[in-house]
Amino acid sequence: RLAAANGIKTTILGFSFNNNPSQEAVLALRELPSETIINIRDPLSHARFIEHVNRDARLVADTGFLLKPKDDSEIVLNVGRWVQEQRKQNRIILGLNLHPMLLTSNSGISHDHLVTAGIKVVERALQENCSIILIPHDTRDKDGDARTLKPIFSALDEKQRANVMYIEDPFGAQEAKAICGFVDFVITGRMHLAIAALGMGKPVGCVTYQDKFEGLIAHFQLDKSVLLSAGEFIDVNKAIEHFINILSTREKNAQVIQKNLGRVLELAELNLYGFIR
Repeated sequence: RLAAANGIKTTILGFSFNNNPSQEAVLALRELPSETIINIRDPLSHARFIEHVNRDARLVADTGFLLKPKDDSEIVLNVGRWVQEQRKQNRIILGLNLHPMLLTSNSGISHDHLVTAGIKVVERALQENCSIILIPHDTRDKDGDARTLKPIFSALDEKQRANVMYIEDPFGAQEAKAICGFVDFVITGRMHLAIAALGMGKPVGCVTYQDKFEGLIAHFQLDKSVLLSAGEFIDVNKAIEHFINILSTREKNAQVIQKNLGRVLELAELNLYGFIR
């Protein structure tokens, strides 16, 4: 608001807008100068924004889609070599991400339940001729992904670990996107890892704890069956059903994603128009 009042071009990069916005946020957005460009990063959020704020906004896609993969770091090269060895065994490659924040809206669920469901999904994936990369995408100490993924890996025996890779060393977002390029599909509880995978044309299954995932898949015209709430995921049977669904539909969904990816990238670039372009 101060920047606009001083004649400076102002643009708010694409963000999500949930079903139950605080009145303070609604009023603050409504009172922004009319010259301020507001970008909303998915069609469902865009509709909610118009309804609640009652002002215009531009539909875009997340700027994360514009991130370029970094494929020459040692971590990425090591993952690539491991995947190459797994491919020699004609195995399907799954990228898996789970994290403690999936429990945020599910206070009755313990972290042990989440880990157990993750272990069972990995075990079933191994039975289905998958090799699994456990991909941490957030390295915070308390709520970081290692808190969930490391116990999953530790629970596996030596034979199982031959077809499971846990990436323990830290890596950046560009490297995560490059790693997604190696897999056949991803199941993730982190939206920006889903964005990285979709940006590489890879099918995703999303374990959700906020309503922002729905808008993301709407960009790609994917069926809502690719979503499973965290509360449902801790039911081992439902978690395995979700995995089987994403596995069995991966080729069809890859085609749908490729069909829509160009348009989504154009929408992501719209964040920059009127700002630096």
